[in-house]
Amino acid sequence: MRFQVLFFALLFTALTASCQSSSAGVDIPAKQTFLLGEYADYSYKAKLENKGSQAVTIELRSKEKGELVSSIQLSPKQSESFQVPADQIVAMVNSSNRKAKIFAKMSKKVIGMSYVGQEEEIDLATIQAARVPSSNEPIAIDSNAGPAKEKAKATVKSGEAFVLGEGTSDNYAVDISKVGGSIKVSIRDRRTNEQTQGFGLGNMGIEKVNIRPYEVIYLVHDGGIPARVSVDFSQPVSGARVVEVD
Repeated sequence: MRFQVLFFALLFTALTASCQSSSAGVDIPAKQTFLLGEYADYSYKAKLENKGSQAVTIELRSKEKGELVSSIQLSPKQSESFQVPADQIVAMVNSSNRKAKIFAKMSKKVIGMSYVGQEEEIDLATIQAARVPSSNEPIAIDSNAGPAKEKAKATVKSGEAFVLGEGTSDNYAVDISKVGGSIKVSIRDRRTNEQTQGFGLGNMGIEKVNIRPYEVIYLVHDGGIPARVSVDFSQPVSGARVVEVD
């Protein structure tokens, strides 16, 4: 199955779910599907609101085989709440030729968010396996990334991104918080620069993300005033720099 991971999503190593609610704004590119909760081994409640001008089909699918359990169409300005069982995943399908926008509020921290193309049926096992590099495949790191630290801070302005983890190849978790302008979190494959996870932080965004050995973190300014970003690592991590982006 050929698929393309484009934009959102979280997390290969599952952590224990927090009782704390979470929320995120989701931009779904044309002809793409956003998957929510791939690695959540618990049930949760999700409220989805269509903030864009394109209708989005919301599907509940079996995690085991990806089979459709139920679906509704979420029209612009419409919102719906769903109880998502532990054995199901939410698929937000944008079949239009324009970007769609969904605001999602979950009753718990929900693990696993990603984009796939719509060329073929969703095959969760194939998607997850393709994200894991071969054990024989070397993972190059930047040896000049600087000393490993447990925290990193920066002010990110328009046209900039805060890049983290270029000098570390390991599994670790990060807590990201910010004050000020809008920030998009883009977790990228260091080998291909393709986005493997991603989400937007709200006005007072705080989010936990699990990082895999082949991933680096891009915190991209996404509008408004400069954003003051603070990141706490679960272990010392090497590499923290502000770069210009297109």
